Amino acid sequence: MEDDWTLNLTRFLGRSPDTAEAEDLRRYQLSLVEQGVSSTTLNAIITGLRFFFEVTLDRPTAIKKIRHVYEPRKLPEILSLDEVTRLLQAAGSLKYQAALGVAYGAGLRAKEIVHLKVTDIDSERMLIRVEQGNGQRDRQAMLSPALLRILRARWREGRAEHKLLPGFLRRTQIHTRTIEALCHYL
Repeated sequence: MEDDWTLNLTRFLGRSPDTAEAEDLRRYQLSLVEQGVSSTTLNAIITGLRFFFEVTLDRPTAIKKIRHVYEPRKLPEILSLDEVTRLLQAAGSLKYQAALGVAYGAGLRAKEIVHLKVTDIDSERMLIRVEQGNGQRDRQAMLSPALLRILRARWREGRAEHKLLPGFLRRTQIHTRTIEALCHYL
């Protein structure tokens, strides 16, 4: 499948895509489904078509029969306690164990982990404060006793003054790419 939906649509129609009518676009969508195009790719193509016909050509009626494809959400795979233990041990240093522990145990994103401060850990209420997380919203995540032990050991080891997981140079922070690479290679 070509990456350029305009070229694909031109080939499908046998003429310029700006001449397409609503029925032509519906048939094009059906042909993409028959070709086995993933729902993610199909929805990206539909978004492009929608912009092209509604905004660029000012022909919103041409796209009226096209709908985004519903993509059912899949439940994430849950690791067993033994698998989580092996994953954390494979991380090596306590800093990386803490980063992975927060990612998996509290469900934080890499961007949220790198901005964690020592003061964001509330051991009395067993919560982690996440400032400006996804959607630029503050939220709280649960803190398990096992994760708290790892974070305390990391704090004692590193004596971090401000950042919970400082970078290689003391005054910097760990980078999101470091956490992503850690997840990828383990």
